[in-house]
Amino acid sequence: MSFLMPREKKALDKLGHEPIGSSKEEKNQECIAIFCYSHAYEKKGSLGRKTVKSKAVEHIRAAEAPDAKRARLQTDQVRYSLARAAETPEQYQV
Repeated sequence: MSFLMPREKKALDKLGHEPIGSSKEEKNQECIAIFCYSHAYEKKGSLGRKTVKSKAVEHIRAAEAPDAKRARLQTDQVRYSLARAAETPEQYQV
């Protein structure tokens, strides 16, 4: 099992996988299990791939001046508090 990535080794350990034998059929079954696990892992979106939109937002915010960032955060905070006040007027007052 030296050709496996650490993530795949953990997955097979969770499945209660026995060490592979020398037969070709057992090796094929192991490869299928690894592929299925890896494919599900990628589909879940947990590999940290970023969308084009999130990259663009990150780039814009990184180039933002500190004063502009502070102003943007304050307006976001005010917008959020006003939206919350509109939802529950008797429980929350601005």
